[in-house]
Amino acid sequence: MNRNRAFTLIELLVVIAIIGVLAALIFPAYQSMLARADAAKCMSNLKQIGVGLFAFASDNDGVFPIAGGEIKRGAVDPNTQKPAWTEQLAPYVGNSWKIFQCQSGAKAVAGNKETSYFLGARAAYLEAGTSTAVRLSKITQPSRLILAGDNLYAGFTVTDADKDDYNKNCPFASPPPHSGKSNILFADGSVRAYGKFTPSEMQCSYDDPDAPY
Repeated sequence: MNRNRAFTLIELLVVIAIIGVLAALIFPAYQSMLARADAAKCMSNLKQIGVGLFAFASDNDGVFPIAGGEIKRGAVDPNTQKPAWTEQLAPYVGNSWKIFQCQSGAKAVAGNKETSYFLGARAAYLEAGTSTAVRLSKITQPSRLILAGDNLYAGFTVTDADKDDYNKNCPFASPPPHSGKSNILFADGSVRAYGKFTPSEMQCSYDDPDAPY
């Protein structure tokens, strides 16, 4: 007669051990896959932000949105009389707030809960000596000028929807979120990933490649 044969304790332990080994092999690959997906989504966000910035400039005499101080979503800066640059730009990116949020960036910097990206405004600040907007006509090297990117500067508050780089090193202030790299939007519309500030390929000034970031 055939009899049902139950697993022995040793056989059960062997099966559990095999499952554990497989999980240990699969989990890092799964994490790597998620990291690549986050990085790709972030690049897509920044490309859409770039399209929005140029559309905004087209409607505003070649001037990009102006960033102010700390501006909460829904509020207006008392000096510029404008809302956060993200809110100025929202109608040009389909009014989708998710475009301003990077999953990996939010994990990397606590202050990124509201928005994960900074607006490149340092070139205008270096020229004028005060907070003002970047002008399209002033850009002489679009493939090098930083227009926006991952924010890694932890000094912003959680509710600040108006992050900018007037006088802050935003993309490289702490370990970058995408496998050791930050995504940067340049004024030619391209988005490239870097692990550190690279003077030969990027600049934060209109016409001075050696201006400090």
